[in-house]
Amino acid sequence: MEVPAFIEDGLMLIAHAIKEKRGDTGLLTSNYGEPEFECPVFSMRTYCWCDGDRPGHEDGCPPNFQHKSGLVIEWYKYLGRGTQMNRSLTVKEWCAIMRECLEAV
Repeated sequence: MEVPAFIEDGLMLIAHAIKEKRGDTGLLTSNYGEPEFECPVFSMRTYCWCDGDRPGHEDGCPPNFQHKSGLVIEWYKYLGRGTQMNRSLTVKEWCAIMRECLEAV
């Protein structure tokens, strides 16, 4: 399912919050191999180029964004390119998820 712009915008905000917390220069919405962010609420990671060569990725690389609710969002190389999600969300649902994620960072 295609990802609406309001969700992509929210993912960018989450990525910037992670960047600010870490004090580094990279964003997890890019393909530069920044270390993944994982907490009990969600995980976020850059596009993986390993094609199954990394340990634990034999059955496929983990998604770029995964929320504890089961929401999964993936993109090709960088956010906005081939971005797909596993279910639709209303603006209200996404705002609740985004708020949870920002508070968890």
